[in-house]
Amino acid sequence: MMGLKFKSSSGDPLRFVFYLPFIFSTVALLIMMVTIVLNVLLRMIIGQPILGTVEIAKLTGLIVISFCIPYVQFNKGNVFVDFIYTRLKKKAKTILSILSYLFIILLSALTLYALYLDFIVSYNSGEESEILNWPLFPFKVIWASSWLSLVAIGVLQLLRKEKGR
Repeated sequence: MMGLKFKSSSGDPLRFVFYLPFIFSTVALLIMMVTIVLNVLLRMIIGQPILGTVEIAKLTGLIVISFCIPYVQFNKGNVFVDFIYTRLKKKAKTILSILSYLFIILLSALTLYALYLDFIVSYNSGEESEILNWPLFPFKVIWASSWLSLVAIGVLQLLRKEKGR
């Protein structure tokens, strides 16, 4: 297994910023897996499941997805788009890159605004999960931070594209 490298071969110091959420998502994934395994074992051995296993799996899954989306975007990990992108001419690549970054920024900013409004409603109403009665607004903050990261990454990549990097 390869270890984590905090700097890419190009020496990008921002890569470190996206490894910390990656570690958090790994811990959340481990919590999800252990909870599900314990739930199955307890159900088989004593016939009593863990209360709220599905909720725990959903909320930890949200954490995993929230932290992995910006990580993949920062590393430009979309294989299918790369396959099509490599076949274009340089001018078409530049135009397509700028348009896609602008689209990412716009879509992420609109989604972030909608999540902000949803967070305010959730926080003011004291919205809780159905079974465990956990407050949901911290998870909405985590989800919104994912979209905020996408806005920041889009702006950063657009600025780098403009500089010709």
